[in-house]
Amino acid sequence: MLLKDVLTIESGLKYCIDELNIQSGVGRNYLMNLRWKTTPQDLEWEWTFVEEIVKQMQNNETAKLVGNIQHKLSGIHNIKQTIHNIENGDLLDDVQLFEVKNLALLSIEIASLAKEAGLDLLFLIPDLSEVAAILDPDHNNIAHFYIYESYDPRLAEVRNSLKRLTNNLDSRRNTLSEQEVAEWEAQITDIYNLNQSIEDEVRKALVDKLSRHTLMLKAALERLAYIDLSIAKAEQATRWSMCRPNISNTTIAYTNLFNPRLKITLEERKQRYQHISIDISQGVCLITGANMAGKTVLLKTMGIAQMLAQFGFFVPAQEATITLMDKVVFCIGDEQNEMNGLSSFASEILKINEVVQESDRRKMLVLIDEPARPTNPTEGKAIVQAIASIMNRRNSYCLITTHYSHLGIDCRKLRVKGFADSEITGTITPQNINQYMDYTLQEDNSDSVPHEALRIAEILNCNPELITTAKNFLEN
Repeated sequence: MLLKDVLTIESGLKYCIDELNIQSGVGRNYLMNLRWKTTPQDLEWEWTFVEEIVKQMQNNETAKLVGNIQHKLSGIHNIKQTIHNIENGDLLDDVQLFEVKNLALLSIEIASLAKEAGLDLLFLIPDLSEVAAILDPDHNNIAHFYIYESYDPRLAEVRNSLKRLTNNLDSRRNTLSEQEVAEWEAQITDIYNLNQSIEDEVRKALVDKLSRHTLMLKAALERLAYIDLSIAKAEQATRWSMCRPNISNTTIAYTNLFNPRLKITLEERKQRYQHISIDISQGVCLITGANMAGKTVLLKTMGIAQMLAQFGFFVPAQEATITLMDKVVFCIGDEQNEMNGLSSFASEILKINEVVQESDRRKMLVLIDEPARPTNPTEGKAIVQAIASIMNRRNSYCLITTHYSHLGIDCRKLRVKGFADSEITGTITPQNINQYMDYTLQEDNSDSVPHEALRIAEILNCNPELITTAKNFLEN
């Protein structure tokens, strides 16, 4: 499973990826082709690499050097096709030869900056100094390419002759007959063709020499892409105060977990964001709470954190422990698929059916938000009971939010606290109501769920007749 294949599953994950400060196209390509990692060894290495960069960047001078490295990385082009052409022995034009020279010079400069920053042993950039020497025979260290005369002693004489004849023809053209002009132009063409022939010989010789370094060129390109991505990961981890996860065989736990996009949005609006702490183990955990209590956001954030972790990123929390999964599954929101002619319920139940079947053979983090909402309460409750009962026996970790009471399922139950009455001051409006919500999760041993829909409607100053009538029906 590649990162590019799952970006559309949850927009919050795409937000995190889009916010990475990657400098090069080759780094972005490397990012999109990240593989889902399921072994502790692979993940520990990824996290250690990022963690070392984070530590080094705490020093201001080192941070400046890393910034310089990023600037250099922005000049790296994806030259995989050019390297492939070298392997095939194809002649390269000046642009392609420039790209190879540019990669060599930039990799040398980045390696030098990495050494100055104390990151050389971590980065381990392949040495392309021999490639640079091949394409820069005059040792100018300038990022352009030209078939230099030092490549072949014939070039200086041929080019001087070409220049001299061209200048002479230009100065005497008005005094020469058409036949004489034609004779001069034919001579110039012959010398020009000779120059091109020698240049092609040089290009062939250059390709032959470069062919001995294709493995190093590939390794350097791959390494620089990896470094570009890793610096972007470290920069994001620092900017967002993300943490390195721990790995457990039994527990998923977060201290002060947060949703990056929501947190940043609220902070930009000068509004409060509340972090959440949660731990779950294998089986089902039911989450209940009032409307507007952040249950859906919690599920999305849990999924985002798990996916970030298993693609080798730090996670948005103060502390984190994860259990490695084969897959994360979201069953959240309106599953209606009008193109296929399926209703919300039909789409949702097919998705849940797929999850139930797949969980029999794969270890998954399953996040289901208020299943069976679109159907009648009696059948809806039975469906939720069935889902919870089956998933409780699977080798998966399943979070289910629900408003159904008395499910009779022997599983972990958590409740969102909801309105903090002691904090309410002044008039509550749709714009400020969230600041009076307490999103803290607490253990809930009861088999009932909160009934706060009418209370929320009343607080929001909905029509008194609507509220009174609804209360009468509820009481009766």
